[in-house]
Amino acid sequence: MKRLSVVIASLILVLAASPVLAATPFGWFDGIHTGGNAGGGVVGMTGWALDEDGILAVRIYVDGVIAGQANYGGSRPGVAAHFPGYPDSDAAGWGYRLNTAHYLNGMHHVTAVAISVTGGEKVLGGRHYEFLNT
Repeated sequence: MKRLSVVIASLILVLAASPVLAATPFGWFDGIHTGGNAGGGVVGMTGWALDEDGILAVRIYVDGVIAGQANYGGSRPGVAAHFPGYPDSDAAGWGYRLNTAHYLNGMHHVTAVAISVTGGEKVLGGRHYEFLNT
């Protein structure tokens, strides 16, 4: 009986010390708000993200380097209709205003990454854009 108690206590300690697996967010990167694959100046980008534990942030990367954090919490009725019950499903939209003047003219790869409250990360998608500034 004593041996069983030691085994159970050891198992509890191991389980308590094990890292919790982070949930994986999901969503979509719509791209440039007005469509197209080129732009100059400040370009609006949109998408949506959800996670069963909630979304902490959506980060935007240009050529693999963080450009900033999107504003999360925009209304996306279609997302809410398809994924009811998720935290913030009625406000799963995100938007980011990317200032393309901070980059050289030419082709660039823009990526959106969703981060859940528990630390899970998911690339929502990426697009190639041509930045055209005078």
